[in-house]
Amino acid sequence: EGRSLALVDCKIATPEKKRFNADIDLSPFRGESGLSRGMVMTFRDVTERRTIPERIGRELQSVANSHQRILPLDGTVVNGYQLQGFMLPATFGGGDLYDFHTRADGRTYFLLGDVSGKGMGAAMLMSSVMTTARALYDDCADPVDIVRRLNAILHRSTTRGHFLTAFLGILDPNTGEVRYVNAGHPPVLLLH
Repeated sequence: EGRSLALVDCKIATPEKKRFNADIDLSPFRGESGLSRGMVMTFRDVTERRTIPERIGRELQSVANSHQRILPLDGTVVNGYQLQGFMLPATFGGGDLYDFHTRADGRTYFLLGDVSGKGMGAAMLMSSVMTTARALYDDCADPVDIVRRLNAILHRSTTRGHFLTAFLGILDPNTGEVRYVNAGHPPVLLLH
């Protein structure tokens, strides 16, 4: 009818079997008299535009997988005490964390924490917290000292607006004594 037509995100296949996504514009080609003499077809390859959300989805899934791998999933038993954790993130990655680590002297650290926010930024900060805390376990015997040092390190390296709540305990399996520090985390539940 001599009007322009725009087709968005069409699938195109070439004779060589190459496939891509394209926006197509069809416009009439008019002669000197103003009558339509044909159509002009313009292709714009938008394959990259279409794949960006797919790439972001794959990256977010990778973050979620990394988040799960850094957490101790198999549990551990120390002198009859069973330590086990499980986490199911609400989004792709996040700031929830838990950890346990047994020192050579038998004392076992257990950490619960939550980095503010969700998504990739929170997951990256969670990973940093886990790595830093694990480096401090064998250097420090006092949970308060570990949390102070962890706070100082994170305070220098994090962006404004992010924070961490944490509960860090040390179990002495020989005596059953637990020493802990609660740094803004919801109280833990103790069952007898």
